Amino acid sequence: MSALKMIQIKNINLNNQTLTPLLKEKLQKQGYFSNTSAKDEIKITNTKTNELEIIKQNFEKIKKQQGLTGKFWDTIKNLFHLKTGSKFVEQSIKEYSEGKIAKEKVLEILDKYHEGQNISVDIMANIISGIASVGIFSLAASSFSLPVAMLLSFSTGAATKVGSKLFSAKTNNREYNNRNMQYDILTGGVNGLLAPIANGLGSTLEKVAASKLGLEISKDVAKNSTKSIFKTMLMNQNVEIIGKNSAKKALAVGAGMLAGSALSGAADNATRGALEGQDSHNILKSAQNGLLGGLILAPIIGGGFKLAVKLGKVIKNK
Repeated sequence: MSALKMIQIKNINLNNQTLTPLLKEKLQKQGYFSNTSAKDEIKITNTKTNELEIIKQNFEKIKKQQGLTGKFWDTIKNLFHLKTGSKFVEQSIKEYSEGKIAKEKVLEILDKYHEGQNISVDIMANIISGIASVGIFSLAASSFSLPVAMLLSFSTGAATKVGSKLFSAKTNNREYNNRNMQYDILTGGVNGLLAPIANGLGSTLEKVAASKLGLEISKDVAKNSTKSIFKTMLMNQNVEIIGKNSAKKALAVGAGMLAGSALSGAADNATRGALEGQDSHNILKSAQNGLLGGLILAPIIGGGFKLAVKLGKVIKNK
């Protein structure tokens, strides 16, 4: 063994915490380093340790920036074991520390998590604006013309989204400028127009499902028909099923909620993609992701639509 190698070994403390188990084993078994010096090996180990700490710190920083909306959305993603949730990021960081995946891969996963959390604020604002728009539309459609009801729906969607995003920005120390407001007015307004259409389609499907299952529909809905199929669908914002068969009612209501929520999510994501300048392929992909998200959040979106319509009906009857 050369003098240089002997010096390298003597200058290494095998109990040094910066040494990996693999490096310690190599020192003990071989007594020397075959390709690089001990100094280089330790430098590489220290570099990875520092990079791992930086990744962990960035991850914790992103998590701390999340408000109630971000935390709620992350909980949903973790519940369904999605690859954009914090649990998946934690697992990826662990795999990187064990040498199972490359640094580039874990950074890519962290970036997707960060991007997804930022979008979540926008998604939840759209959900809120959509529910509010459905409530206003159902209230206005029975008293005003369809164009007026749609205009009010657009205005409600825009105002609600701006208010929601502004509140989120102020409570989480984020910037909210004129460009953000213009984007939210446009996307919130479009969402306000699309939400009653999605809910109307969902309610129409619920009505068809209820009829096929032999359930009775409330007279107000059953008689609500016009020469225009589109207008008929829009006026069917809520279906009241009469009957004691709770299983069949649940099936019909569930079908309507899933359809309305999925269509709303798909329309929302597709609109966002188009405004961001995505090509047709990516817009379609965005719509598919939105449809999946709508299905997952059906109890919130679909249930919110129904609650908003009922609230509008209560206000009208007062």
